[in-house]
Amino acid sequence: MAASKAQCETRHYYVGATIDERYDLTDFIGAGGMACVYKASERDTPHTYAIKFLKSEYHNMDYLVEYFESEASSMVKLAHPNIVRLYRFVNREDYSYILMDYVDGFALSDVISLSKERRRHMPIDEVVRVMTQIARALDAIHREDFVHRDIKPSNVLIDRTTGQAFLTDLGIASTKDTIIKGAGTLAYMAPEQAETWKADQRSDIYAYGILVFEMLTMTRPFKGNKELSGTEAEADLLRKHREEPVPKVTDYRRDLPKAINDVIAKAMAKEPANRYASVVEFAQDVHQVLLPKLSPELNDFTSIEHRKIAAPDSESASSGNRNTTQLLIGVTIAALIFAGLIAFGTFFNTAPPVPTVEPITDTPPATFTPTPAPTADPLEGAFRGVFLTGASVLSEPSSTDPVAVQPAEGLPLQFMRIGMVNGFSVEMELASTTGLTRYGIAFRVQDERNYHYFAVNPATFGYEIGIVADGVATAEIEGLFETLPTRFTLSGIDNYFELSAAQLTIPYISDTYPTGSLAILIEGDPEAEMVFQRLQINFVGDAALAAVRTSPTPSEGIGDPFRLLRQDVTALLATNNASTFAVDCAPYIEVYETLDRHLDNPNSEVVATAQDIQTIGDFVYSRCSDESPSSELSFVGFLDEYGDWEQELLAIQTELGTE
Repeated sequence: MAASKAQCETRHYYVGATIDERYDLTDFIGAGGMACVYKASERDTPHTYAIKFLKSEYHNMDYLVEYFESEASSMVKLAHPNIVRLYRFVNREDYSYILMDYVDGFALSDVISLSKERRRHMPIDEVVRVMTQIARALDAIHREDFVHRDIKPSNVLIDRTTGQAFLTDLGIASTKDTIIKGAGTLAYMAPEQAETWKADQRSDIYAYGILVFEMLTMTRPFKGNKELSGTEAEADLLRKHREEPVPKVTDYRRDLPKAINDVIAKAMAKEPANRYASVVEFAQDVHQVLLPKLSPELNDFTSIEHRKIAAPDSESASSGNRNTTQLLIGVTIAALIFAGLIAFGTFFNTAPPVPTVEPITDTPPATFTPTPAPTADPLEGAFRGVFLTGASVLSEPSSTDPVAVQPAEGLPLQFMRIGMVNGFSVEMELASTTGLTRYGIAFRVQDERNYHYFAVNPATFGYEIGIVADGVATAEIEGLFETLPTRFTLSGIDNYFELSAAQLTIPYISDTYPTGSLAILIEGDPEAEMVFQRLQINFVGDAALAAVRTSPTPSEGIGDPFRLLRQDVTALLATNNASTFAVDCAPYIEVYETLDRHLDNPNSEVVATAQDIQTIGDFVYSRCSDESPSSELSFVGFLDEYGDWEQELLAIQTELGTE
């Protein structure tokens, strides 16, 4: 900042100078490639302005002064509540400047950065408020037949007092299809703009789609390859925009409706003709999809207003150094871009780094009260006793060496042989996860619909720690690994849990379940396998000494190799109407035809019982399939066979027991 300030000072403008005997320069705001910006007060009035001076070294270049003036002309035409108001362009013999409103604010990019530091997503209400305001501003630009060409979070300014959002940096706004080489930012640039330098309103909608994606996920959909540099890195990023499918928002935010993926994908369609025709139409669709997540006051899209949000440079928001960003009202490098003096490489020098492996957490729901982190790690120094290792960890032991687990249709959990415990530690080293879409550890498991989880998405290098309550998953911590780790240790005692992976230690606090079981979380192709080089369960804490002396008996209903088979038998008997000697064939056929999945179970008793159920039930299945596959079928004429089927199936149910 000190260097920029010194470079901006001339004998005509500096802090303390008076411009045109009217404007007192009271503070230096910042500098861009072509301009210096000062805060100014008008004499004899309470009005505060921002004055943007063309740097002195460029003032004698007539064509740059013309570009500078064209920026002012564009902004005058685009007057709007969400566009910083510009008053006039002044060209003197020794300097030239643009006079505009001063907005004491901060950039949306700073809000996103703070969210990463805090490890919490922007509240959905805030996302929608900012999104809606910028959509209105961009729509105003488009209605005047202009194209912004550089939509990105650093070009969105938010007033720190009111929360009003402003679209800034209009220096490269132009009529559609105008060729402006170098205009824009590669990370947000539509494929056609990057390839031809021509852009229309649909190019802005593409960039605006990336902006919305980033507000929701805290990451851009396409990022540069850190291993490349220069033109190779640019070409790689261009290829991703041109060829790769738009990542799903729900890969980063599982708490959002899946419909958001289609809305974002349409805004970022590769072909302009397949995108939204109107930025407001896009914003309305985002609003409609997110409506269940919004406060009632935001139900009406047309009446959404701004509201104050936490300033990222306030002491309450962040203890780190964060510069205020009033300079975004006009510190543009547009003229320099027009002159062709800035290359694409600037993006790779100034853009935020690829997201780190630091976790990002969602803002908790209103009913959730986060527990303060303990002052000391309760796991540190706690007694740990080895409980089980290898295949014996699994409730349905693997018959392979090394240990391997396959996804089960409709059930992401593979239970471990451990009952309802408090202190635990699971250690695993993976040899292969090919074909899996998601894997990890479920802990403090109550049943298959209620548990905490740690999960990895290998396609995105993303991870989550969260809770499943009544079958609904909510991610409370999210982040990205730079490379997928093969070793994980997840430990917990009381309300404190800790994930160790990739040289990270990630704490997680929850009072939801005081005890619980453990399970492997695995989803993907049924033919895929999660192969372990090492798998071990330890008990931790006061209960560990006693626990290691007991046999590894699973708690009732958890980790039971017969539990799915028990569910199937119960479902088959539920189709029977004993009072009328009839069977409802449609659900019976559906359950019966899924019994084959038990034949691949590594537990031989499960396989034998499944075969018995198939043999017993074949009589009913054959009649239902042939005579009444979609409705109820009477067995009055076959009472002996019907009675045998019913009694034998009831006997198996009794043998298997109940949940």
